[in-house]
Formats: sequence, structure tokens, C-alpha cells
Amino acid sequence: MSWANILKQYEQEFKEAEVNSYTELPDGKYTVKVETARLKESKNQGIPMLAWEFVVVDGEYEGRHEWKYSLIMPERMQWLKQDLFSAGLELEELHRLEEELPSLLDRLLEIKIETKMSKNGKEYRNVYIQKVVDRTPSQKPENPFSPNNPFADDGKPINISDDDLPF
Repeated sequence: MSWANILKQYEQEFKEAEVNSYTELPDGKYTVKVETARLKESKNQGIPMLAWEFVVVDGEYEGRHEWKYSLIMPERMQWLKQDLFSAGLELEELHRLEEELPSLLDRLLEIKIETKMSKNGKEYRNVYIQKVVDRTPSQKPENPFSPNNPFADDGKPINISDDDLPF
């Protein structure tokens, strides 16, 4: 059987399927969560870079993603260091970056997106990390019966009688 014959059975669903058009976040300030921060190489030239992925945590664009790529090369070192310090990662030695990246995950930051026009008439977008909003990583709620529950007085399990249960 040919692919054309196989695909014909899905014609109606294909015609009715909606296409979402992707639009970039408009210029402005956003509170975001650091979803990922990892080292990788640029596709074209193999230049090391820090790839950030952010998720907007509130407002009209909540849940939308934004990306930032910080090239690691001598002429861009100032911008990389500024991004890291603005995100609350005050490294003394660059070679420790990979081991410190996990501390950025789930951190809340304020970013600013700004679109500008280059001298040759091309539009480009910059994503600036403005500041840390909250360093506390989001955590799953702890089991209330766990001895590690922060609400237990002395780390001992909480005693709950049957009379205290709602059912």
C-alpha cells in the first residue's frame, strides 16, 4: 500500500485541524522561571554557549517560553558574566559554570525583551536578564506525615488521632 493511500484516511481530520501561528513574546518585562540552563555548541561554528530556556510564570503570557543564547567567547565575556550575575550566579571561576548551572533551575527572574533595528535595517531581539525575583527553587509539597516535614516541631512524626480526621 502506498503512503498516499494510507494518508487518505486522515484527509477530513487534516482539513479540520487548526494551525496555531507562533508569535514571539512582545517587547516588555516578564517574570520567568529558569526551565533549563545548559552548555552546548552553536550549530554553525561550534562556539561554546550557554542556552537558557525560560517559562513566563504570570500574566497574559503565562506558560509561554523564551530562549536566550549567551556565546562564550572573549569579545562576549562581559555579557555572559552580566547575565550570570543578574541571575544570581556570582561565579569566581568560569570553569565551574557547568557544575553550578543546576542551581539556576526553577529560579524566578525578571527578563526584558527588546527589539531593535540594526544599521543594515534588520530587526533583532535581545533578551536581558534584569534581576532575581526569587532564588528558592519550587518544590513539591512535602508529605505532612514525613519526619522531615518543616511544620513538625522537632522532626518527629505528627500524631493525628482518628477524631481529627475529616472522614
